[in-house]
Formats: sequence, structure tokens, C-alpha cells
Amino acid sequence: MFGGDNGGPQQASVAAMRRLAASIFLVGAGTCALGVATKYASTTPLSRTAQFGCSAAFLACGLLVALSRPGRRAILACVLAALAVLGVLMAFSNPVGMGPLFYLWPVAYTAYFYPPRVLAAVMATMAVSLGLGLASNPHEHLLADTFVGVCASVGVMGWVVALMTRQQARLRRELALAAQTDPLTGLLNRRAFDPAFTDMISASKATGAALAVVLFDIDFFKSYNDNYGHLAGDAALRVLAGVLRTQSRAEDAVCRFGGEEFVVALAGTGGGDARAFVQRVADALSTAQRALGGPFTISAGIGVMPRDGDNYELLVKTADEALYGAKESGRARMAWHSEAGQISLCPLGSASALTVDNPRLAAHS
Repeated sequence: MFGGDNGGPQQASVAAMRRLAASIFLVGAGTCALGVATKYASTTPLSRTAQFGCSAAFLACGLLVALSRPGRRAILACVLAALAVLGVLMAFSNPVGMGPLFYLWPVAYTAYFYPPRVLAAVMATMAVSLGLGLASNPHEHLLADTFVGVCASVGVMGWVVALMTRQQARLRRELALAAQTDPLTGLLNRRAFDPAFTDMISASKATGAALAVVLFDIDFFKSYNDNYGHLAGDAALRVLAGVLRTQSRAEDAVCRFGGEEFVVALAGTGGGDARAFVQRVADALSTAQRALGGPFTISAGIGVMPRDGDNYELLVKTADEALYGAKESGRARMAWHSEAGQISLCPLGSASALTVDNPRLAAHS
């Protein structure tokens, strides 16, 4: 009910919510008790009793939150109970004094930790609590002024807290995205790819499913930059990134590995399907790069788990060795290690020597 992707507050740690809620309740209890002590002579016995009762109620809520480890709903229930207690305080205080400022605490807390619909409900509850409390207080003569002033002030502060919190959450998401993606291509960077690929390896070990990793490299990329300019080189990188993204699946991991080199981890994929994937990339790239200033080719190296290794280092090392073999053999090729451990080659653009053993990947072509 209180989750969803509406910003950072509702994603906050429940432990942090508990700590802050307990602190607010305990400080409120102390403030109420101190208020009685500092103006004892100027208050009526009924007012003092009510204020001490409110102090005890806040203390009970604080201890409950601190000791029972409640969830988000239970914390919200305590917040609503605090609003009811404040209504009692408004009804019996003589004078009301600064008591209405206490409403700011639960509203600001809700604005920070809960989505807007919950804040709206808390604001409505606050208005009812304040209105009934003031209407029941025979000593308060500025009912309308106090009610309007408190509702407006607390409402504006709640809105400001909610707005700032959601802006902060949006900035955190943008920073997290920037930290995990390559700014030129929008693909994963090494910082995000390495743990993702490691998790894929662990999942494959647990299920016994195959896993393939493919390293791609743009052939003669330095010459391409020299001939067409670095902006054209950037465009070539973006085109290849777009092809890799469209030809891969949601469960795959696509990364700009560095410079003109890219890597794709293919979940549940054997050697034949990995070669089919590379061929599809080459075919799609021949169409996608027509809008560029000049054409380019790619080479690819393939590593397959478990045949070529069962950890990050071995799989990437095997794919890198295969890529090196493809480039040494004339480029515009894909390469992989055969069952005998020797490097096999296939020119890109030719469908020969390709086998498909995964219907999902075949259907994706």
C-alpha cells in the first residue's frame, strides 16, 4: 500500500523510520512534560492533567516503536494516534499557546517517508483533529484564525518536505544510473557489468544452465576515427551499442567494456546459439550503419560455460583469446574454442557452420 516507485521516501529503510519515529515521540513526551513544569502556575489542573496524559501517550508510542520493531503500517498507525492525542491536547489546553506547532512533526515525518496519497490522508486527519480540539476548547477565542493559520502553515511545510524529498530521490536515481552506465552508449559500464555477470555465473552453476559471453571489437577503429573523425567514431559506437541492445534479451547483460570493445553475457545460451547471436548482430549492423559516414566491420570472440570455464576470469579470458584469434585471422570474423580446445573461425556475413539449439534465441532472430 505504501510502496511503489513514487520517489525515495517510501523506499527508505524501515529501521531508519523506526529510529526517527521513536525519537520524535520521545522528544514530544519530554516537551509536553517540560511545558507543564515551566508554566505550572499559569495552567489549570485540567490542562495540566491533559498535558501529562499526552506526554504519557507519546512516551508509550515512542517505547512501542523502539522496542517492538513495527512495520510501515504500524508506524503510520502510531502517527495517526499521535494526531488524535494532539486533538485532546488542543481541547484541554489553557492557553493553547504553541501546542498547534506539534502537528508539524507527524506531517513532516509522513511527507518524508510516505507517498502523496498517505500524506493527504494524514493532512485530512490533522485538520479534523485540530478542528475538533479547538471547537471543544472553551478558552480559545481565535478558533478560525488558529485553524486556518495552522492548517496552512503545516500543509505548506508538508508539501515542501515532500517535494524536496522526491527531488532528492530523483537525483539519487540519476546518479545511480550515471554510475552504472556508459555515458556515450547508455549501456552498462564495467562497474555494473562485473557483478551482474558474476551473478549470472552463480545462477548458471545453481541450475546447470549454459551461459555464453561474447566480446565484440570494431575493426581498425583508430583508422576509422582518423578517416572520418572522432564524432563519426562516436556515432559508430552508438550504432553498434544500439544493435547489441536490440538483439539481446532482458535477461542478458550488455556492456561497453572499454574503448571500441563491447561484451554481452547471454543467459541460458550454448555455443551454437551464441554464434547465431553474433551472426544476427553482424546482419543487423550492416543495415544500421548505412546512415553513418563510412562502414565498419566487427570481430567477435565467444566463451561458453562450463566448457570454457566456470568463473568470470576464465570465461572473459577465453572469449578474449578467441577475439584475438579472429582479429589475427583477418578480422570481420567470429571465433570460439572447439571441443578440442582449438580456435574455430567463421566469417561474419556467412551463415555456414551455425547451429541453433535454443528455440527462444532462434525465434528472436
